[in-house]
Amino acid sequence: IMDEKKIGLVMVRLVQGDITAVKADAIVNSANTDWKMGSGVAFSIKRKGGLSIEEEAVKYGVKPVGSCVVTKAGGLPAKCIIHAAVAEEGGKATEESLSATVANVFAEGEKMRAEVLAFPALGTGVGSFPVEECARVMLLGLKAHIDKTPKSHLKEVQIVLLYESAFKAFQGALGAL
Repeated sequence: IMDEKKIGLVMVRLVQGDITAVKADAIVNSANTDWKMGSGVAFSIKRKGGLSIEEEAVKYGVKPVGSCVVTKAGGLPAKCIIHAAVAEEGGKATEESLSATVANVFAEGEKMRAEVLAFPALGTGVGSFPVEECARVMLLGLKAHIDKTPKSHLKEVQIVLLYESAFKAFQGALGAL
């Protein structure tokens, strides 16, 4: 299942599927502040891409919520992984942490001149953030980035959602944007 909408010069694609299979300049990992990849999207990335991804990420040490670190993508088709700390280990994601994290992921993407970024629904697993709110916050962050970065390298943002319920929530939020 797929849906898409152009926002400024950027094509936003909602895809129901597995983010570890996406070929992109970077896929985003919903992480915690110690970069351990124990469950959810993070665990799936580690399992399919290799343990070297987590080993590289944890070398950065604990960073504050909202921070991002970049690692190689191991055996995955993406060029690299932007690990985004939406919550502390064992903590919950908030609107503020999600907003800050999304802005920092886009800033990181600009630094690497990324043309294609792929996101999961950040903070909705272990971070317990409601998926409808996540969709609203992430898409508003995307729109804000596009509006304030007219010379962006970004051409496409894929939001890759495993579950149909999450896909529908993002579809509603994208339609309302």
